[in-house]
Amino acid sequence: MDCCSERLKGAEVRIGDSSDNNNPVCGTVNDVSQATITLSCKGLVGRYVSVVIPGRAEYLQLCEVEVYGTEAQDLVNLARSGAVRQSSTYRPEYSSITAIDGNKETNIFSHPCAHTNNDNPSWWQLDLRNWYNVQTVVIVNRKDCCSERLKGAEVRIGYSSDNNNPVCGTISDVSQATITLNCKGMEGRYVSVLIPGRAEYLTLCEVEVYGDEITSYTK
Repeated sequence: MDCCSERLKGAEVRIGDSSDNNNPVCGTVNDVSQATITLSCKGLVGRYVSVVIPGRAEYLQLCEVEVYGTEAQDLVNLARSGAVRQSSTYRPEYSSITAIDGNKETNIFSHPCAHTNNDNPSWWQLDLRNWYNVQTVVIVNRKDCCSERLKGAEVRIGYSSDNNNPVCGTISDVSQATITLNCKGMEGRYVSVLIPGRAEYLTLCEVEVYGDEITSYTK
């Protein structure tokens, strides 16, 4: 704290499996009045931890970084055992279940992806069949064309089957095929991907959901 602590303000801590500093954000440094800053990442899973100052040229100075967690063991994709539906189906081969078949092919002509009509809103919904604290949702977008259609889509998690649950996150960057959202233990049974506010085709080549079963339900 000899000088220049304000340089760290706005820095993002990102955690995930990408080495390109585009992983989900654990938190943002807003208060630099203290020398030690602690961020709770609530079980965010990943191999890489990055500190990034976005949007401006700046010096980044870190006197010490400590990371605490547990090794991720036997992560189970909860989506594979769920039930799915969507607002409509563009063609029979583009049914909702193709988004949880374990195939991450991003060319829809090589392997079918879930694909709706030009609905308003268009949506896809997963019933996990039980209650979970959802930590991470991974979406594989179509890349042979039309990836921009997914921009603005919301991922919602909760106990309602009406697609009106709380928002885990909104997809703003579709430059990569794989999009990871940190849901920080949000509770729910239903996971929805919804494009609000406009008529649009929704295409999902794969959806993966990771979390922990809720054994004591107090809602």
